[in-house]
Amino acid sequence: MSTEPILENSIVHSQYVPSERPVSKKELADNLKYFMRKNKISDEMVFHTKTKYFYYVKKFGKKEQEILINKKENNEKYNVDIGNCSVSWKIKKTPREIRAQAIDVVKEYMFQFEGDKIDELTHYKVELAKVFYTWLYLENYD
Repeated sequence: MSTEPILENSIVHSQYVPSERPVSKKELADNLKYFMRKNKISDEMVFHTKTKYFYYVKKFGKKEQEILINKKENNEKYNVDIGNCSVSWKIKKTPREIRAQAIDVVKEYMFQFEGDKIDELTHYKVELAKVFYTWLYLENYD
């Protein structure tokens, strides 16, 4: 079975299309929240000190469960270095033909959502998050 159609249609090839109308902050937040809930992505974020990658974990997954246990126990590092880094793993599993584009998406996501920027939603950031999480959790190369 050829993977060419999958690679050609990969989310990492998508181009940002700006909104043609003004979008309120509430609508942006609701849009992102709907996407995350629909795709079973948790409100819990993990940070990996070695790779410096951060991302929301899958809902009901092992990482989310460990984060919730650590949080309950008042562990100050409740969401740091939980399990292996899913972003690094996914980059390794991404076919070479599209790996550079995937890395570009990861870099842009990390830049746009670092530190205090995470709460400053824009249309671009919502669309970027959708691309990032679709690639990370939903796109399959098998």
